[in-house]
Amino acid sequence: MTRWLQWFHRWLGLILGLQVLIWLITGLYFSVMGNQAMSGHTHFEPLPNESLAGLEWSSNIGDLSRRFDDIQQVEWQQVLQIPQLKVVTADNTYYLDGRSGKPWQTDRALATDIAKASYSGAGTIDEVVEVDARFQVLFDDPVSTEVLIGKADGAVQGHRNWNWYIADWMFRLHFMDYSGGRDFNNLLIRASGLVTLWFAIAGLILLLRNVKRGDLWRPQTLLHQLQHKQHPVASGCGGGGTCGLCKVKYTADIPAVSSADNQLLSPDEIADGIRLSCQQRKLPDSGLRDIELLDVNARAWQLEIESEQQITPTLKHIVFLRPPNFTFNPGQFLQFQIATRAGAVLRNYSLANRSDDNQLSVLVRRIENGIGSEFMHSLRAGDRVDVIGPLGDFQLRSENQRNGYSVFIGGGAGIAPIRSQVLSLLSSQDPAQVVLFYGARCEQELAFQAEFERLAKDHRLRYIPVLSESLSASGDFLTGWVHSEALKYIENVGVDKVDVYLCGPPAMLNQTLNGLRELGVPAERVRYDDFGI
Repeated sequence: MTRWLQWFHRWLGLILGLQVLIWLITGLYFSVMGNQAMSGHTHFEPLPNESLAGLEWSSNIGDLSRRFDDIQQVEWQQVLQIPQLKVVTADNTYYLDGRSGKPWQTDRALATDIAKASYSGAGTIDEVVEVDARFQVLFDDPVSTEVLIGKADGAVQGHRNWNWYIADWMFRLHFMDYSGGRDFNNLLIRASGLVTLWFAIAGLILLLRNVKRGDLWRPQTLLHQLQHKQHPVASGCGGGGTCGLCKVKYTADIPAVSSADNQLLSPDEIADGIRLSCQQRKLPDSGLRDIELLDVNARAWQLEIESEQQITPTLKHIVFLRPPNFTFNPGQFLQFQIATRAGAVLRNYSLANRSDDNQLSVLVRRIENGIGSEFMHSLRAGDRVDVIGPLGDFQLRSENQRNGYSVFIGGGAGIAPIRSQVLSLLSSQDPAQVVLFYGARCEQELAFQAEFERLAKDHRLRYIPVLSESLSASGDFLTGWVHSEALKYIENVGVDKVDVYLCGPPAMLNQTLNGLRELGVPAERVRYDDFGI
């Protein structure tokens, strides 16, 4: 429940924060522009209110009480010296031409004359457009003035220009009324009020929990203490207790199990004294001596880029020179330190190469305005980057099924650690049959396609690419969802004969894990990397 509240509060806060920013921007716009500029009346000139005397009224108007039922009001008026009669009944309003007694009609020529009379600018008429029940008379002045003339009454319904259209969208954003009605009590804003109430309630619950736990005055978590002392501990959520990466092992004074430990750690890990360091504040009596870091080979490195290549429209493959004495297990990742104006930020990228290669490599997906993505995609050969690693426990099982199947399921950029594991397993003496399911949106998004096809032709790998967009498929590709094809395969060969490794987008990961549970694949035979999400 707490994890859900944290997730809910974090994302809802972001959405509400964006709306507050919109209110600030639109409110500032209203203050700077002023009502006159936003009204569109830059060149508005009221029609002359001339006397009705001297106008020729037709005798055909007759007895109005016979023509209209339940008359409420009658007004005698003029439009550019043309007599007009306005008759208001209980149900409608009628306009009559005072010269003939017939219903009023505004033609294109009259609409043009009315528009000219209400316009004080220097522009000339560019076009007259008939739209539904009115004419739009367009002037070719710098602000693109439009004069709206009603057909039924010849009235000037308004002036519009670029300032008016910009202001109209500002009002839509400010009132959250995208129908253009400028209704501050619309359904969306009322729903937003209820959502904001839930945001406040969730924040209050989290605050009370923190007060109860003493988080407002207690010392930093073990995660922050370790990072402050430059001990390499991975984290994907900044200590929020949602990613499950910051594992440490207590050898003495083992603390109680937190709710986050129960949700993110296996029973074997908990029994072995493993805890999430972000959930612990009290150190053992012996200090850090009785706490073991699980990533024993992790430390700070500076890597030099050997080459970089855009291998799909969205994925870049970056290759680094491998430092001496750098060792890692297939499936582990590096934590890149990225300098920003607000300070250093950390981004995790899985190693994509075989464990005994002379180089190191990662895959980076292009994400517009993403801090890590933009930085990594800007790197060129010869550049140097600071990293910490290797980190992570998404590794090959030492007790892989003998004469069984090692099934790998990758999606998108999640193919990086999968590739490392597949290549390393194929180069080992493990007799398991290696099967790789790789899901992508289209054929162009399949990374390392030629390499996997070559390994498949050598009968060292069974390679099954699956494309989610059927229209993009050409050749021998399955279409659909990669997890569906993989689950059918696992069910066919037998759930007791497989070790499963998977990495990919959260939706694919969740559906695959749910399917494996339904099939009855033992949890200890399933390993996955969810990027700490």
